[in-house]
Amino acid sequence: MTSSNRRRSSTPPSDAPDSRERILVAAASEFRQKGLAGARVDEIARIAGCNKNLIYYYFNDKSGLYAESLKRMIEQSHARMDALEEGSRDLLDWLRRQAGIGSDIEADWRRLWLWEALDGTPGSITLRDERTASFRLYQERIEEAQASGRVRADLAPAMIAVSLLAMANFPQMFPQVVELITGNRPDDPRFQEMQDDFFLQFVAFLTPPDSN
Repeated sequence: MTSSNRRRSSTPPSDAPDSRERILVAAASEFRQKGLAGARVDEIARIAGCNKNLIYYYFNDKSGLYAESLKRMIEQSHARMDALEEGSRDLLDWLRRQAGIGSDIEADWRRLWLWEALDGTPGSITLRDERTASFRLYQERIEEAQASGRVRADLAPAMIAVSLLAMANFPQMFPQVVELITGNRPDDPRFQEMQDDFFLQFVAFLTPPDSN
């Protein structure tokens, strides 16, 4: 029997909202730990405490559940970005917040990015359009900062975006490399002091000389 034949029943369960939410929470944990290829529908159903047929009912298949999990993460990221924008439009503050070790949503994205890089087929990216649009919003903020004179206009905004994301996320994604290079783990206060000093220098590099 194909998943398309088994996934749908005529009526939803009586606890539809609760069961759907439990599945999404369980799926987020499973995908974070094992990636799309390694995650198992049976295990997600077990963690969620539901019949796995409910997963097919709500999401069609594992790929559909993965896409829905990413949609939720994108929404959470947008909400966090808006909150950061309300708090400060300063690049240094943004870098410090993005590099924050205790940020759950950034940690989830880091894990999924790594799994996608390991498991993905070249050119095949789940929710490509939605995620491209999400990063485009981020790049537009940089372009706005360039237009207002807060960031150097002679640098490509896309490469500024790549550089900022790399600086903020690489240490947590590859802590062993950071330790080999600096002698300290990313959660070591000595590394965090070095990182913050470099953030200051990099932001100074991005800032036009006549903006002070």
